[in-house]
Amino acid sequence: MAVARENLAILEEQLRGKKKKRFFGGDSIGLVDTAGAGLFAHWLGVLEEVAGVRVLSDEEHPALRRWANEYLADEAVKECLPDRDQLVAHFSANRDKCISIAKSMLPPN
Repeated sequence: MAVARENLAILEEQLRGKKKKRFFGGDSIGLVDTAGAGLFAHWLGVLEEVAGVRVLSDEEHPALRRWANEYLADEAVKECLPDRDQLVAHFSANRDKCISIAKSMLPPN
């Protein structure tokens, strides 16, 4: 978990460094945004909702949260993403199974 936090801090700094950027490449969506946003902007929000946890907080990751919201607001992006409500319904229906699988991978106490 510590490595994930460090990596999120690096991404946060890239967006809010000396030259505040709307997207990772500047003012328009680029390859890095497209590659990262599928996970962070859309899927992570769905999984956070289903699991009832917050990975990217407004306090700790304001630039990443803003970036995700701006990416998801883009009309071209909206046309390409799966329906959020359907994703929430799917993962909610399979939540217990996913938790069981994750627990089975943990080392024994």
